Amino acid sequence: MPSDLPEPATMPLPQPPSAVKKPSSKRRKKRILIVAVVIVVALVIVFWGWSATGGEYLSVSEIVEDCTTSIPENYQGTIEVKGIVSSWSGLTDTEFVIADEQVSSDTISVTMSSAYPSGFENGKPVVVKGMLDAALPLHLTASSISVGCSSKY
Repeated sequence: MPSDLPEPATMPLPQPPSAVKKPSSKRRKKRILIVAVVIVVALVIVFWGWSATGGEYLSVSEIVEDCTTSIPENYQGTIEVKGIVSSWSGLTDTEFVIADEQVSSDTISVTMSSAYPSGFENGKPVVVKGMLDAALPLHLTASSISVGCSSKY
């Protein structure tokens, strides 16, 4: 049976304030874009700095194995070698030897013409940065030395 009564008008239910979408303002969009750009630039700087520090050092054993008679092309130029200081007699001595951390019989002689860093002594782990001598493949002329604890490398 049809009803002669009019249907009640349906009213929309009120929504909580958090559910109501506000139109984004240009200022807000600009801030979000600036924050995103700053984050991307920061990440690029961090990863660039991370790769620039190397992190990968050659071991003394690698040098001994690859350079007994001549210097391979990938070792020409500046390299970084990690090892343990040995055969160093004191601050006035410009020559010392670095030995491999695992194979102590593998050694490279090193000449350092500038001042030694603090903490440099026999038995300490070091990273030596320099160039291999073409005439003596197992000799490195150091441009810098970093001294640290074993866990640092």
